[in-house]
Amino acid sequence: MSELIDLVDRNGKLIVTGVERNDALEYPQGFMQIAVVVVFNDQGDILAHQRASTKSVDPDCIDHICGGIQSGQTPEQAAQQEGDQETGVTYNRLVRAHQGVNAYNRYRYIFGAISNDTPQTKEPDQVQWVKWAKPHELEEWRDQQTYPFVEEYFLEIELAKRALNLA
Repeated sequence: MSELIDLVDRNGKLIVTGVERNDALEYPQGFMQIAVVVVFNDQGDILAHQRASTKSVDPDCIDHICGGIQSGQTPEQAAQQEGDQETGVTYNRLVRAHQGVNAYNRYRYIFGAISNDTPQTKEPDQVQWVKWAKPHELEEWRDQQTYPFVEEYFLEIELAKRALNLA
């Protein structure tokens, strides 16, 4: 049995609860919900990690903390859980920045967060490595094609910065 999720419509309204994640495609009008967390530290660095090469979606891409929202879970609870599971960080501050359907056809809740924890790779089958990166480093990685990035990565940074009043 796969994890249970709740599906929402394009506007974020709940349409069905307790669906097995593997069965979500049986509800073409429904969108799986995910939480994306863009984490900054007090120096303005951004928490970046490389997705595992075994991931079915965007293997080896640079990503933010991201994960599915389980049935009955709030987006904030999922954001906290994913931060701990993927990188071992907890947030001093967590602010919802944006929500809506993303390029992957998921209903995405974007959060901006502040943490000064030392990140660690806790799930190597999910995350190859994690570290604090300077914004200019991320842009260099992109421009020099050092690493691929998930779609909307840099847009998510800008939305999170605005929500945290860092822009």
